[in-house]
Amino acid sequence: ASFEGMALKPGVLMGVALKGFTAPTVVQAGAIAHLVKGGDVVAAAPSGSGKTLAYLAPALHVVDPTVNETQVLIVVPTAGLAEQVAAVARDISRGFAHVKQKQQTSPVAPPAAPRIVCCKKEKKVLFEEDRKPHVVVGTPGKLLDLCGLQDRGYALPTNSYGGNNGGSTMTRKHLDVGTVRMFVMDEVDSMLDEVNFRSQLAGLVSRLPETSQMAYSSATLTESTIQFIEEENLVRPTRVKHVRPGDGSGAAGTSVRPAIRHTLVEVGLEDPEREWEDKANMLD
Repeated sequence: ASFEGMALKPGVLMGVALKGFTAPTVVQAGAIAHLVKGGDVVAAAPSGSGKTLAYLAPALHVVDPTVNETQVLIVVPTAGLAEQVAAVARDISRGFAHVKQKQQTSPVAPPAAPRIVCCKKEKKVLFEEDRKPHVVVGTPGKLLDLCGLQDRGYALPTNSYGGNNGGSTMTRKHLDVGTVRMFVMDEVDSMLDEVNFRSQLAGLVSRLPETSQMAYSSATLTESTIQFIEEENLVRPTRVKHVRPGDGSGAAGTSVRPAIRHTLVEVGLEDPEREWEDKANMLD
């Protein structure tokens, strides 16, 4: 398998190359092509397996930068991870500018780069009507609040993805998710540990268009999480693909990128001198 054979848009393909990716890992080979074709994915992928690119490349692929709508929603468990994912997405989107330079002489105007927003630092940008973000990355609390679902109860219509009809008042809605083309949850296991978030997630998904693609990934994907996703109809059953390391769905070779060094350092839980901080800094 190769990135060139996955039918990615030229801008995304160029961005992937600019990031230094030359060949897809197992999870990338298993997920990207399926998402590009319009399917849903539930992927189990350990740290270092390239799962971030596995959903970012197809997410940027589905974006039409000429359309002033929010088209991709990415949910991650922590603010730090949200910033990291948004930064990688911006790096990949640089490929659009490179393609634009190459097409200067073309009679067809090349596409602009997608607008990518991290909820932690760029909340004001979310409300610019003439420049809506194409890709929004944030934590569950931030995104639920922006979508009007931060309250424990909500009153929502039901679509083919499920969702509840409750009877409580919602917070004021800010972000329109009715135009989302792809919904992504990274480290879904850790987020679904929160019972309250499970019900709110169903409410959020019920607001998405029925055609929206769904992508879930986690380093540790438990059977209970898979069961919840299936029972709550958070994926389209006829279009979902399950990707696991070593299942033969992707490219041959190791599931962890060899360029990443994995190091284990043992530290004491009760360390009055906080030596663990010095050891962590040494790893940086």
